[in-house]
Amino acid sequence: MVIFHHQLGDAPLDLDLIGGKAAGLVRLERAGMRVPPWFVLPPGADPGVAMEVWRDQGWRQVAVRSSAVAEDGALHSFAGMYESVLGVQDAESLRAAISRCRTSTQAPRVRAYLKTHGLSASPVAVIVQQMVEGDASGVMFTSDPTEPDRCLISAAWGLGEGVVQGTSPCDTYRVDADGKVESWLGDKDKAISLVDGQTVEVAVPDSMRAEATLSDEDAQELARIGARLAAVIGAPQDVEWTQANGRFVLLQTRPITQALPQGRAMLWDNSNIIESYHGPTLPLTYTFASNAYTIVYQLFCEVMGVPAAVIRENAGVFPRMIGLVRGRIYYNLDAWYKVVSLLPGYRWNRDFLERMMGVSEVAPATVEQNTGSWRLDLWTVLRAVVGLGWRVFRIDRDVARFDAHFARAMSAHSRDLSGHEAHELLDLYGDLERRLLWAWSTPIVNDFMVMIFHGLLGRLCEKWIPSEPDLQNALLAGEGGLSSAAPALEALQLARDIRDRVEWRVLFVSALSDAEVFEASAEVPSLRTVLDVYLDTWGDRCVDELKLETPSLRDEPARLIHTLRAYLGSPATEQQAAGGRERAMRLDAEMRAFSGLRGWRKPLFKWVLAKARDRVRDRENLRFLRTRIFGRVRDIFRAMGERMTSVGAIDGAQDVFWLTLDEVFGWVRGTTVTTNLRGLVGLRQAEYAAWATAPAPADRFKTWGSVWAHNLFIGRPKTPMDGELTGLSAFPGVVEGRVCRVLDPDDAGDIDGAIVIAYRTDPGWVPLFPRVAALVVERGSLWSHSAVVARELGVPTVVAVAGVMDALQNGDTVRVDATAGHIEILGRAE
Repeated sequence: MVIFHHQLGDAPLDLDLIGGKAAGLVRLERAGMRVPPWFVLPPGADPGVAMEVWRDQGWRQVAVRSSAVAEDGALHSFAGMYESVLGVQDAESLRAAISRCRTSTQAPRVRAYLKTHGLSASPVAVIVQQMVEGDASGVMFTSDPTEPDRCLISAAWGLGEGVVQGTSPCDTYRVDADGKVESWLGDKDKAISLVDGQTVEVAVPDSMRAEATLSDEDAQELARIGARLAAVIGAPQDVEWTQANGRFVLLQTRPITQALPQGRAMLWDNSNIIESYHGPTLPLTYTFASNAYTIVYQLFCEVMGVPAAVIRENAGVFPRMIGLVRGRIYYNLDAWYKVVSLLPGYRWNRDFLERMMGVSEVAPATVEQNTGSWRLDLWTVLRAVVGLGWRVFRIDRDVARFDAHFARAMSAHSRDLSGHEAHELLDLYGDLERRLLWAWSTPIVNDFMVMIFHGLLGRLCEKWIPSEPDLQNALLAGEGGLSSAAPALEALQLARDIRDRVEWRVLFVSALSDAEVFEASAEVPSLRTVLDVYLDTWGDRCVDELKLETPSLRDEPARLIHTLRAYLGSPATEQQAAGGRERAMRLDAEMRAFSGLRGWRKPLFKWVLAKARDRVRDRENLRFLRTRIFGRVRDIFRAMGERMTSVGAIDGAQDVFWLTLDEVFGWVRGTTVTTNLRGLVGLRQAEYAAWATAPAPADRFKTWGSVWAHNLFIGRPKTPMDGELTGLSAFPGVVEGRVCRVLDPDDAGDIDGAIVIAYRTDPGWVPLFPRVAALVVERGSLWSHSAVVARELGVPTVVAVAGVMDALQNGDTVRVDATAGHIEILGRAE
């Protein structure tokens, strides 16, 4: 007995009779797909029947495939486990092929597959199908496992056997829901073809090796076929196809057994935020930062004139501004885009607002468009413009007032928290949140003004002085008075003082460790006094200073000694004392700019430049106030950890950082649902340890549906490592020299005069800057700390250089053209 495909009709499928692969062919035909004619020989049926039926059909040659009962199921594919025999042309070969398929159930690979999955062997039916020799063949995943909203196609010349077995070089196509095609063409030097009834590897003609196997139109058509098939079957499919005479034929289909995320797409990115939160970030820091973002961006909307009712209606978006993925903090760009859409004038000034917020790559379809009255929107815009204009007029006064307000709020409570019990510590935190975070509107307005005047200055430079490349950044150099640069500058001066005073220098050139030098400085009161003053002023600055779990410079003063010792042996100490190259660059840039301006353009340019300088300066200084807030919050929760440890809630004060803000509050106030804090800490430590051994999420990736349901957090490939590396110029200059890769600024090594390559930087890296010839950073932006401080210190810098950490190694020689943003590899380390 054999069963023809047309005999199955719409009846329920009996897998014990036809097997999983034949069931897939039935589903293809029921979905209206083009499938070569076929019949199936059930398990145990006489092969002679199949031979007679084959003769009656008059098929020149056939493909014979296994169709085990358990094969091609939703949970187990058995892909490539059982036999297939192509190009069968006579009766005896058909009998032998049927035997091969049936006995393949005993193959070692099948037994291993069964054992791995805890399965038992199943009977094997056999499919006999008219053979189609396509010009190109391949496999299609109707949903790409890494990006389920796209179709993934692999294609090669000849038969698809080389694709499914991984032996033929392939072209790869990804087609999104809108039909956009991305293709990667392989060097297809080999293909699988039928020769005298045998599948053999043949050479591809040179003219076809680099030729695309599918046109974009072909890929789009195949993706549409796949989308229809998946919709009818109700699940993503793994489809084998071939193209003959310009027509697609589907040879088999099975469910994609890999669990795929499904649902609404979200876009995640760590640009800029990685500067503050690099690598794993503990729960207390994340929840505190999330709370701060929630507060600050509600204030931002208020400042921009968003009506209070609209803010209330969209209150749920603000807590989603950032997320935590495998312990790393990312921007949720869909939430950011939603906030942008709330701003007055979005319907008319969308492009500008998107550039301002830096979220222009988010799909517009993710945002519900404002369909309200345009008259009401216009009135809201006019009110916002007037309000912002008034704030711009008084911004200098507001910054001064905020500085005074900040000083009063911080001085209202002593840094000595030893006498505070748990409730008092929470009250202190609440007071800081109320008086500072909820009063952060002035820094927000100043940040907005940075965007306006920085952008306007760049536009004027491009339009009025096009012959001077990167003039904008040079004009912003050497401003002075930046809190970001002051720690390095004061440390340089302190190093010169140490060099000039014998009783101080003797400690630093001794064989004592850094910690021992600091301890011994207590015996030299004049030295200890200046060290204490430095720590009191800049002690909250450190690498990863916005991570509450990170010890500050005040906590580990030996790190200051380490920096001062490095400065003592560095030529940067004298170079900085001589006045600094950045001031000369600034004056030269001013001369070049103003010499080319005439009439009314010169005073306007001067006014815009002055505003840009003031706003960038105040932005950096206000961010240092943010650092001081985080430092005070760090002190509060360290003290809380000590109280919790004293009553046995956790094992050590540092364990408090493994808890969330609400869990700490709830434990004190009686609102938490879990009191086993030791268990929570242990659980999270184990989870973070597992994440540490797994690949980190991509810098930019999408998720679909529930973030933790089957998403892989994989992004697009980086820029190729060979050839020219390109980024954004943060400060101009051209430097040639050796590469020094730095992963940890506390273990930087010999960087004097080197071109430092880093994945990212933060304010804790600033002490290194005076010692380097140039700085190249894989992440970051023109407004990152590395860019701002580089301008102040005159260090040629390029940021956002994708793949540079993979491309360069210690000792390589490169040419950094920080004016054009190019890095050229001159030589490799031996």
